[in-house]
Amino acid sequence: MKHIIKDFIITLFIISLVIFYTQLSVANNDPNKISWELSNERLEKLDKINFHPRLLPIILKNKDVLGLTEQQIRRFTKWRKTDAPKMVALMNQIIQKRLTFQKMVTDPSVSEIDLMAAQEVIFNLQRQLLSYKMTCRHNMMTTFTQAQWDEFYFIISEMGFVTKDHVDLGEKSNV
Repeated sequence: MKHIIKDFIITLFIISLVIFYTQLSVANNDPNKISWELSNERLEKLDKINFHPRLLPIILKNKDVLGLTEQQIRRFTKWRKTDAPKMVALMNQIIQKRLTFQKMVTDPSVSEIDLMAAQEVIFNLQRQLLSYKMTCRHNMMTTFTQAQWDEFYFIISEMGFVTKDHVDLGEKSNV
């Protein structure tokens, strides 16, 4: 029980840091004011709660290894400038709603219906977040060459990501 409480407190601390620092950067709604290094550092800690990983930082960090063209780099940085601030703001909303939900769970005055409604709000925000991530994924799908895909798979598999080659959905099963 003590380790659960300790993990919960650590998680709250990390989430608080992310909210504080990203809100400082996003407060002016000026994408040029965002410290991408700082945001990426904080958001990496939150990737564990997302189904779709944040791939753009990996792509831009490895742009030379991937052999990205100037046009590809411009396309990805344009996405980061226009959509990433919205994504960060949405992630902050999700974090705040999750914290509120966790408080609601232990409040005897909160009904099951209210908990279900609060969870549905979080699910809707997560769907919106996934939509933003899909627009970045679309950039990858429409610009990467086969050689870039090969390099990208190598990079992310070295980072511990599961790639399409690692997934066996049982389609070849004789069962």
